[in-house]
Amino acid sequence: MEVLYSGIPGLDDIFLGGVPRENCILLEGPAGSGKTTFGLQFIVSGATKFNEKGIIVTLEERPKMLYRDAANYGWDLKKLESEGSIHVIKTSPKALLDMLSDPESHLNSIYEKLSIKRIFIDSITQFKRISETANDYREMVNKVIYAVSARESATILTR
Repeated sequence: MEVLYSGIPGLDDIFLGGVPRENCILLEGPAGSGKTTFGLQFIVSGATKFNEKGIIVTLEERPKMLYRDAANYGWDLKKLESEGSIHVIKTSPKALLDMLSDPESHLNSIYEKLSIKRIFIDSITQFKRISETANDYREMVNKVIYAVSARESATILTR
């Protein structure tokens, strides 16, 4: 099994060497528990320590807020974006589903162009807003998981 180092102290030990490539890892917890910070650290560590490019897809926060929050930890997301190491996308749940299924989409274009190795999607809870039933929600989340797992990247999802 091919893994990539997370750059997060202790995590690679838990995963017996690193985060499995082509897998999705779900971080779940209450608001304020550090899920977004964890995901940002995963992306930033990849870009700065391992030369692995990443995409941050935010379904809740505006990028401006992510930049501010990351700066509190000394992470300059804007600089990493300008260097082409990461890309931040603010979108809606429906648009994300559309982008993942369209090979010509903005997201897929960035993925291919930058040879993305890490993906962070925050937060799949937003799919509940457009779901009529629990089954609809589960199907949408499964579509996201299937689409990102088919790539040669490691993905962190929050809920």
